[in-house]
This record gives sequence, C-alpha cells and structure tokens, in this order.
Amino acid sequence: MEKSLKKVDLALKVGSSSQSYNFTPDALSFEFIFGIDPAGITPFERYLADLQEGEQTTFRVDGAALHSFFGNQVSPLRQIVGLHLVPPELYFQVQLIGCRDTEPREVVQAMARTGGHGCGGGCDCGCS
Repeated sequence: MEKSLKKVDLALKVGSSSQSYNFTPDALSFEFIFGIDPAGITPFERYLADLQEGEQTTFRVDGAALHSFFGNQVSPLRQIVGLHLVPPELYFQVQLIGCRDTEPREVVQAMARTGGHGCGGGCDCGCS
C-alpha cells in the first residue's frame, strides 16, 4: 500500500519492555502525514511502509535515538504518550488502522509545522 503524502492512522502502544506497554495501557490513536520529514522517510516510516490495514508491528528504540527514529513526529508522539523524560529504551506496538488521501492544504500545514529543522515546534528553540 503506497503511503507517501497520505494521512496514516495508527493504534499505538508504548512501554518500557516488550512485555509491558506501561506508558499506554490502552492503545492511543496517532495520525500523521507519511513522508513529509525534511530529512526524507524516517526509520519509523520504514517500519510502516509495507504494513496493510489491520496489520501490526513491534519494535524497540533507544531513548537517545528517539528524535532520529521518529523525525518530525517525535514531538507529537511524546505529547500524546506523555513522555516528559525519555527512558533508555522504548518498545512500540503499532497497528495500521487506515490510510487516506490528503488535501494539498493538509500537506502544506503539516510541513509548515515541522519547522526549519524537523522538531515540530516542541523543542523550545523558538521555531514554533
């Protein structure tokens, strides 16, 4: 399923181990537009690229690599999960709920929110 510049809807669980998704006991809805990171396709998006609707994947991310792994989605992700302090490692369970076409206006707005360096405006650098 081609996802570039489409709005991707995920059910997301996050935890401190592969046995416990303790940061999000219930799956959270996470939507974003695929492929708009200033650096290109992120490692996160690569995990999702071949998923079909209803399929899920699991993966582990070092806390120190969170920004490079999620790119411009790191701030919205941290916000919905409530990650004020990033632990040494995080485990994710992600299910693709759906994928839909976007309006050009949505793409432009999402790209504008990424700021000049992909932080999404949540880095306290003044880019928001």
